[in-house]
Amino acid sequence: MLRGLSRAVGYLMLAGAFIAVVVDGTRSIAASSLVFTSLQGFLDRVAPAAVMGLRSSLLQVHALLWDPMATTILKAPLAAAFLVLGILFVAIAAGGREPAVGYAPRG
Repeated sequence: MLRGLSRAVGYLMLAGAFIAVVVDGTRSIAASSLVFTSLQGFLDRVAPAAVMGLRSSLLQVHALLWDPMATTILKAPLAAAFLVLGILFVAIAAGGREPAVGYAPRG
């Protein structure tokens, strides 16, 4: 069941990456220059308090987690972030071999 859920989330992330590429492509054509939607820009639109909550949580652990690491990840293009997460979830779903039901082992 978790494999199916992981696979579904992975494919939704891959579809989100494709949609982000199409949206960024149309914005780039309209602006006559290369335009990317960052992960932080997406999170600011979808959940405005998420970035500030993440910042306060990471600063409680260590300051280096926020400044060089999280800010770099949040500046990444949304399509790349969704692509990496989608591939990760699909790879997790395909991790192990399914048991061969109905076949007797040779030996």
